[in-house]
Amino acid sequence: MIKTLNKISAFDTLETKNLEIELILCCARTKLDECFTSNIKALLEKKLDWHYLLKVAAEQGIVPLVYYNLNRTFPQQVPVEILTQLHQHFQANVQRNLLLTAELIKILKVLEDNKVEAITFKGPTLAIKAYGQLALRQFCDLDVFIEEKNSLEVVNLLVSLGYQLPSPIAQLARHPYMTYQEFLESEETQKKYELFHAQKNIVIDLQWSLTERRINRFFPVNFQHISSNSSSIYLGATEIKQFSSEDMLLYLCFHGSKHCWSELKWICDVAEFIQSNLEIDWQLISLRAKEWKVERMLSLGLCLVENILKIELSETIKQNIEIDEVVIALANKVKRGIFECSLTEKEKIDFRFKLRKQLSEQIFYFLDILFTPTAKEWNFLPFTLPKSLSFLYRLVRPYRLAKESFLSK
Repeated sequence: MIKTLNKISAFDTLETKNLEIELILCCARTKLDECFTSNIKALLEKKLDWHYLLKVAAEQGIVPLVYYNLNRTFPQQVPVEILTQLHQHFQANVQRNLLLTAELIKILKVLEDNKVEAITFKGPTLAIKAYGQLALRQFCDLDVFIEEKNSLEVVNLLVSLGYQLPSPIAQLARHPYMTYQEFLESEETQKKYELFHAQKNIVIDLQWSLTERRINRFFPVNFQHISSNSSSIYLGATEIKQFSSEDMLLYLCFHGSKHCWSELKWICDVAEFIQSNLEIDWQLISLRAKEWKVERMLSLGLCLVENILKIELSETIKQNIEIDEVVIALANKVKRGIFECSLTEKEKIDFRFKLRKQLSEQIFYFLDILFTPTAKEWNFLPFTLPKSLSFLYRLVRPYRLAKESFLSK
């Protein structure tokens, strides 16, 4: 059992005064109780900047939820033109999600026929598993998890279906540093390929690793683990494999934290997931979070659910997580980043640094930032180092950073 702080007054100082954002937060859920319904009614009686509300809802990826809740509560209090725009967006999202789902089923069938095991995550399966229906979650691509040994075979199969070769492969001639494993830009080719179908406007995110190799000390989960612990879900009449509930929740918290929780949609994903999957084994969650070094990421994700969406966590959940002052400070940064101004690159680095709970992991992260070369290091030298000496680019980076810092003063 891990201790949790029951009351953190520091978070209360960030209560939003923006009526439009308050309304968005009330609508950012599938389940409305009497309190949220009453708040929606009261807010709709205020003078609202509807165009600003539409803009923020679109940026945060939750227009479907906003329309869903306004339309089923007090549609008569929403300006007709605004409700029409929301309805059009909602219908477009439904049609897009149905197209993506049909394409996913088709691709998984092709892979199955060729005896390639694949597991899908996020996208349609998360919409069904967390939100209960495809219409209420907005997603733009399809995520497919495979074994790395099958990656080229799967690429060839997708190309035969009309998908274009992964852009990293096509760009190697123009960006040769992407073949150097040390470089930050090579991360994409280290963990996944993105394939694009021009006619259907569909992107397949084909992954064989859930993290970049340079940070795989966190969430070091391989395909064998996901496969052996997977569960099944039906998309229409088709049964497909998905992550177990425990693995999916940890991944959602890892993914959101890695991106500094810059979209409200990711917090909604966690909230809806824990409310729709009451069978989650929270002791197992706690054990795996510790094993995979994502305890603080898990705590942060759940803290955001409770403090931004105002969804009370059960005592069982609270007993298996630790919400301390660092987590609260990070949650405050998330709230400012979403509703006030985006985090700067420096703030993002500091944010990710504090996600690491152990000093040793913080040191590793600092060294990664300091010694992982980028395209800037490649262009900094007037000559190209051979691959056998590519490790020297790691030394070029701190030198370049120090030089730029000195010249800027």
